[in-house]
Formats: sequence, C-alpha cells, structure tokens
Amino acid sequence: MAVRTIITSKGVETRKGRGFHVHNNEANAGFMPYQFAAQALTANTTLTAGQGGLYTISGSGPRIVITLPSASLNPMCTFVFRNLSGNSHRLTASQEVAGTRSICVMSGTIEISGSAQDVTPPTRSSGLTLFETIGSSVALLCDGVNYLVIGASGSIGLRDAA
Repeated sequence: MAVRTIITSKGVETRKGRGFHVHNNEANAGFMPYQFAAQALTANTTLTAGQGGLYTISGSGPRIVITLPSASLNPMCTFVFRNLSGNSHRLTASQEVAGTRSICVMSGTIEISGSAQDVTPPTRSSGLTLFETIGSSVALLCDGVNYLVIGASGSIGLRDAA
C-alpha cells in the first residue's frame, strides 16, 4: 500500500496514496511553499514547533542565541536567519537529546572550529554561528531528523553548542 504524507491543521498525517501535500491554512507558516513574513529577534529566543519562517537578528549587546525546536516536530519546515548587526549570533539545536548533532552541512566550504574546510561527506554539529558580518544568512530545511543547511551567504561556521 502506498502512503502519502500530509500536513494539515492537525499536524503531520499519513494516508493512503502517494506523495507529499500541504493543506492551505493559517497554521502553515514556514512550511513550503507558503510565504512567510520576517520576524525580528533582538534577544535570546527559544523557537517552538511550527515556528519556521524568516528571522532577522539584531542587537547591540552580546550575541543572541536562538534555540531551534526539536527536529522531529518540524518535518519540511524552513527556517531562514539573517544577521542585521555587526555582532556574532548562535543557532543551537539544544532541544534535541544531549549530544545530538542535528545541524547538517551536505557539501561546500564552511568554517569549522576556526578554520575554513571543505565539507564532503556531510558534517554535523549541534550549533551554528552567524559571524560579525552584516547580512550573513543561513537557510535551514528540517527533514524531521536534521536541520539541513540548504543555503548560506556571508560568514557562518559550525560549532557544537557549549
């Protein structure tokens, strides 16, 4: 029997059929292919399930830490973060089981623990830093297990959450 995955206002469901479908409703913020509005983050923030979307990060004080929700609660959810300040900011996956490295870069060059490295095969971490470059950004797609880096610009790096 073929199974299809559906995201409805009740959450993720599986039914008879094939493929993947997202019902159009107001609870779909952050799920492709629906548009989402930018939300400003100016202090440490813990995101919860279903809070995918576009986030701008700015602040004149110390770095801001954004804690991603558990990956298992956000299949097919997209998160985009853009640094609007000259400060470094952190994304962590600390709502996962301790020691889980669920932020995953599939390929490319990224800073890992202070030095630029080519990433092949996939490299995982429990944290990601948007460095002091204004305009640095990263796009993450959650597959229900990992947060996959699907795009980045500026200066970012992988670092396990401390």
